[in-house]
Amino acid sequence: VRTTAASFGQSWGLGSGTGGSGARIFVHPDQYDEVLRTLSLHKLRPHHVIVSEAFLPLVYEDLTALPSKANIRKRFLQPLALVT
Repeated sequence: VRTTAASFGQSWGLGSGTGGSGARIFVHPDQYDEVLRTLSLHKLRPHHVIVSEAFLPLVYEDLTALPSKANIRKRFLQPLALVT
């Protein structure tokens, strides 16, 4: 997902060093711009992950692979917008 985003000139991290939130975003390239417009209505933090439904299994798979001492857990899932 990260490689595809980069090939489209899109970032998977909303860079905290450039005034961004530090949140992560994993959506289809054709959804990216619309999702960014929608996200401007929300206050995001570095612990937020924005993911399209198609990529949820990949994110969950990566979360389960993290060591428990990292203390990274899924807290809740909140749909923000329907982007077509």
